[in-house]
Amino acid sequence: MARLTQVIQNTFIRLIAFFSVIFKKIWNLISRLFNAFANLFGLNKTSYFLESEAVQSTNKYSDTQSIKTQVDTKSEISNTGRRRPNAKMDYYIKMAREIQNK
Repeated sequence: MARLTQVIQNTFIRLIAFFSVIFKKIWNLISRLFNAFANLFGLNKTSYFLESEAVQSTNKYSDTQSIKTQVDTKSEISNTGRRRPNAKMDYYIKMAREIQNK
């Protein structure tokens, strides 16, 4: 009985492999056909728009524009906004001073 299940499994594996090769070739044929129509009608050009630029009121980005970066002058980040406003830190501050004095 185990031999029969092995034969069935191998048959299904071979059928799946065969259909994947066939469907891949069909898919490549269809994609080449659509690419040919896109090339024929000029749909693959970067300047292709449905409306003109004046109607869309967009400006093209030029490569000559310089990008300005701002240097961060803040050396450390304050954590005061992250703490609770009425935090009772006296106990911990006192403990830290005791450890520091030892």
